[in-house]
Amino acid sequence: MKKLVITEFVDNYNKKQGLKEGGSLCFYGHWFGRPYDNFHQLELVSYDNSTNTLTLTFDEKETLTIVNPNDIAESESKLTINSADKIIWNWFSYGKSQTGENLYFIEINRNGDELIGKSNVDWYKPNFKDLTVKSPALLWA
Repeated sequence: MKKLVITEFVDNYNKKQGLKEGGSLCFYGHWFGRPYDNFHQLELVSYDNSTNTLTLTFDEKETLTIVNPNDIAESESKLTINSADKIIWNWFSYGKSQTGENLYFIEINRNGDELIGKSNVDWYKPNFKDLTVKSPALLWA
């Protein structure tokens, strides 16, 4: 795995020169959907130095906001961000119009070794018992 500093990550992926071309998302051990069932391609990366916030925008207008990201590493098969204080994944319900009533989120907050997940998903009750600080804050595989 190749380690990246934040500015290198932002530059490489905005120039479409990142090693990882797409994949499924897992947040602290909690998969979005079934493992390896979704394929998300990165369109744009931005970084706000004043708030230490990294924002990834994907091909279906999904956004992933990562507050205080640490330890970024990549290979052709995966990209990881080892830790973060907060992760917010926003997506539109697939197959529906991209409007406010179809916008959903998963939010995971870290306080030391404690992780708290929440979501506004209304078609099932999300279970965040699989969250663990032993897994990367973000695994894109």
